[in-house]
Amino acid sequence: MQPHQLTHAEEAAILDTCNEREYQSLPPSQIVPRLADKGLYLASESSFYRVLKKHRQLNARLAELGMLMSHSRPRVSNDNPYSESLFKTLKYCPKWPAKGFRSLIAVREAVYERAKSLNPRRWAGDIRNWEVAGAVSLNPGKLQEIERNKQAA
Repeated sequence: MQPHQLTHAEEAAILDTCNEREYQSLPPSQIVPRLADKGLYLASESSFYRVLKKHRQLNARLAELGMLMSHSRPRVSNDNPYSESLFKTLKYCPKWPAKGFRSLIAVREAVYERAKSLNPRRWAGDIRNWEVAGAVSLNPGKLQEIERNKQAA
């Protein structure tokens, strides 16, 4: 057994968590941060993926949600103005942190630092990078287009 390898109990805890009602339809990339928000660290995101793959629970996690298939956007329900308007509601949700997500990131970082100090053999390097990525765009334009749009506005 490798010194950083998960124990059977740790693997079982990952499976149990992933199969809880709250997480059963989510991928590890969403489960791990949610656990960190609760102050919990079970294993790295890649370990979650390995355990789910080993137990054949990875492939069918977001496809079994009962949505009708669409040729243009697989696994997305049919677009309609009512569902699209919900995105605006979510975007302006009063539950989002008033001062942004910096405090949330600090909590996650503390959880990982504590996990690393409790089990240093499991960590080959630094903890997960929780820094905010910055501005994100769905369809980033070319620099010239962006400048033209700024000038036109």
